[in-house]
Amino acid sequence: MDITFRKASVEDCRGTLELLTERHREIHPDEPVPFTENGEELFRNTISSDESYIIIGEKDGRIVATATVYILPRIRLGGYFALLESVMVTRDFRRAGIGTKLITYVIEACRKDPRIRKVKLGSKKDEEGVHSFYERLGFIYKEKLFQLSLK
Repeated sequence: MDITFRKASVEDCRGTLELLTERHREIHPDEPVPFTENGEELFRNTISSDESYIIIGEKDGRIVATATVYILPRIRLGGYFALLESVMVTRDFRRAGIGTKLITYVIEACRKDPRIRKVKLGSKKDEEGVHSFYERLGFIYKEKLFQLSLK
């Protein structure tokens, strides 16, 4: 399948937010989409920062995959690490190898950044299929991630 991967630009905002909305509704069908009011602002802030960017996968002008990359300092490592978030492929394109190509593209982008020493990502604790997908790509289950919601 012919997919083009690249860093997102301002013009990709609507398509990216549509994909994020699709995934939110899959996971939380009874909850409102939390970024309805400020999604465009958050998107612009993410792509305009030196410490974050969004990768999109595009087919025939449609955004079918996305991953957000945050570059964070880690003193103990003597460098930085990349944290991947919102890694997803639209429902009708899953199980076609696009997720593998997306992660491979992101890892290669991280390798080109001399600051980055590690790539980390999290996933919902009950998504074992996703966990085995990441393990096949070389990720190792190493840490437990805790979360505290403030609102």
